[in-house]
Amino acid sequence: MKDFYGNEIVLDKAPERVVTSGLEYLAYLGKDVVDRVIWSSKSSDSPTDMAITEIFGTEDICTMEGSMITMVEQIIAKKPDLVLIGDSKTSEEDRAEFREKMNAAGIPVYFYTCQSNLFSNSKECLEVNLLPISEIFAKEDRAHYLIDLIDEGTKNLETMLQKSDIPETKNVYVAGGAGKSRPNFLGSSPATYHPLLYLDDYVHNIMYDITDEEYLTMEFEKLYQYEEEEGKIDVIFISLGCWDNFKELWHKDPNKFNVLTPFKTGEVYVVTDWFPRAYMCLGGAYLLASNLNPEALEDFDVNNYVRTLMNEFYGDEQAGGIVYNKVVEYLQDKTGQDIQLFGKVNLAKV
Repeated sequence: MKDFYGNEIVLDKAPERVVTSGLEYLAYLGKDVVDRVIWSSKSSDSPTDMAITEIFGTEDICTMEGSMITMVEQIIAKKPDLVLIGDSKTSEEDRAEFREKMNAAGIPVYFYTCQSNLFSNSKECLEVNLLPISEIFAKEDRAHYLIDLIDEGTKNLETMLQKSDIPETKNVYVAGGAGKSRPNFLGSSPATYHPLLYLDDYVHNIMYDITDEEYLTMEFEKLYQYEEEEGKIDVIFISLGCWDNFKELWHKDPNKFNVLTPFKTGEVYVVTDWFPRAYMCLGGAYLLASNLNPEALEDFDVNNYVRTLMNEFYGDEQAGGIVYNKVVEYLQDKTGQDIQLFGKVNLAKV
């Protein structure tokens, strides 16, 4: 088979000793696949990574620190029969050198991509990354099941939105990392897949405040200028990564915010940055839609649907519940807000 970059790898059988830079895709395929991992990157403090560690009991194997592509000798010493590695922060030369050294040691290497801006939605990401990896472990049926789940959920959301009376224009401002790498947030440029992309036909005039140097800030001058020259802003989404910056500025001068329409009307939301996970991206779209267009989803239990997605991706209700609770706990600890995965900001508690 070929990896993301078209490099051929040959396997006589499904690998039993795997070194990998991340467990996410393997976790989707099941515990029997995760159990084949002998070494992986140390878990981050993100709630989803912590949940995977708890669900699959991977504390002892997630000890790799630093960039995996620099750890040739350590990897060879583990004697794996497959190396799965993401291309994050690697160059073409880095990948070629790493592959050459692994091949010299008789170890197959499979590169998958971490460049989410290449995909317009979660389904594409799963088709490009998860499906080929599933073939390595003879788990294609499992991968197709999850891809179909995302496809079905996407179509169901679109059907509900089509039946509702949605305003033609809604001006939305995204503060922070939830809009990163989106030069034209709902335009024709390559898109980092994100819940708002699911609402392309129903939400318009998406603005962002991102620069290459620093994207966890709120640029108020843009907002003032827009409301002076163009019209009111209907909704503001504050990315979780931007929360500390927002909180600091809010306590410094709340009046700076209160002249803006969303702060007058209470249409200010906090939203997680962890959308590249397929279930979070689609689940986030339902959550956003339920707030932007409540009449469309008034008879639909959105939080239960997101829980169900997590259950499906991690194999059972107990595993999905662990992920859900970790994410909610993290969001509430970070913001001090009584929210689930996404919610309206209680400005009195900022």
